[in-house]
Amino acid sequence: GNGSGPTIASTNFTFTTVSGGSPGPVIAAVTSTGITSSSATITWTTDQASSTQVQYGTTTVYGSQSPLNSSLVTSHSVTLIGLTAGTTYDYAAMSTNGSGVTSTSANFTFATTPVAVPPIITAVLATGLNNTSETITWITDIASSSQVEYGITTSYGSLSTLNSSLVTSHSVTLTGLTAGTTYDYAVLSANSAGILATSGNFAFATTAAPAPVISSVTATGITSSTATITWTTDQAATSQVEYGITT
Repeated sequence: GNGSGPTIASTNFTFTTVSGGSPGPVIAAVTSTGITSSSATITWTTDQASSTQVQYGTTTVYGSQSPLNSSLVTSHSVTLIGLTAGTTYDYAAMSTNGSGVTSTSANFTFATTPVAVPPIITAVLATGLNNTSETITWITDIASSSQVEYGITTSYGSLSTLNSSLVTSHSVTLTGLTAGTTYDYAVLSANSAGILATSGNFAFATTAAPAPVISSVTATGITSSTATITWTTDQAATSQVEYGITT
C-alpha cells in the first residue's frame, strides 16, 4: 500500500534454486557385443543427452581412449579396433552432458577371441654366423612366440629356450655349436591361442675354428738318446712333433 489506501498484490511469478550445478548423466546398461579377435563394440544409455567415449586397456589404468563423439545422445555405441587376440580388456564408458559435466561408469571387462589359425612364418634368415653360434630371425603375420629346433640332421634333436613373448619380429641366438658343421633348423611360433606354426627346413654351416696358436715351445730332459718337447696352445688341440737333423 501507499499509506493512504488498500494494498495491491502483483500477479504470481516463480523461480528455481540451483543445488550445486547440473548433475552428470546417469550411465546404465553398459554392454560389450560383437567381440572378435581384434574388435569389440561397447554400448550404454544415459538419462540425458551426452557425448560418447570409452577408455580401455589391459589393466584398470586403461591407457587408451576411443575418439570422442561429441554428439549429444542418450543411446551410445563405440567400436574398439586394433585389439590383441585372446586378451582380457578393462573398460569404462564416459559421457558428458550439455553443461560439461562428465560421468564415468564402473569398470567392466571383455575378452577378445583367440585367433583360430596358425601364424604365417616368412623371411627366415641365419645371420651373425661364427664358429660356435648363429642368430636365426623370422617374421610372423600375427604376434607369436619364438623358438628354434636344430641339429646336424633334419631330425634336429635340440630346441632353443622358448621365448613366450608375443611378437611379429623374431630373433633367437643358438650357442654352443660345433665349428665347421652344417646344421638343419626350423623355426616355431605359436599365437595367443597356442596354435603352433613350424617353418620348412633350413640350413647353415658354422665357420671352421681358427688354427691353434702355439707358444712356449721347450726341449727338456735331454739325454744322449731322448728329449721331451713341451708347448702350449690357446685352445684344446692334439699333440705331435716332427723332427730330424735338418729343417
